[in-house]
Amino acid sequence: MWVQVLPGLPDWQRRRHWRRFSRQNEQEELIVADEKKPNAISRYFRETVGELRKVNWPTRREAIQLSAIVIVVMTVMGIYLFVVDIIGENLIKLAISAS
Repeated sequence: MWVQVLPGLPDWQRRRHWRRFSRQNEQEELIVADEKKPNAISRYFRETVGELRKVNWPTRREAIQLSAIVIVVMTVMGIYLFVVDIIGENLIKLAISAS
């Protein structure tokens, strides 16, 4: 049987900023706290740059080859859809004129 003992509560007596003697000290401590803690926007950009460094980017040659493949496939599909559209249009015209 395991028993987990939680850590003790923080010692509030030893904390320096437990007692604030003036409004100015409070504002100075808030400024120092803001300087130490980065805001969410800068953290987001730092994490984004870090993730982009991990990416395995293709070489220039690979990028050109892949782009050429995409262009060829798009052209072939465009021609195919054009032909299917023309055939469908003629079939509809034939069906309308026959009735």
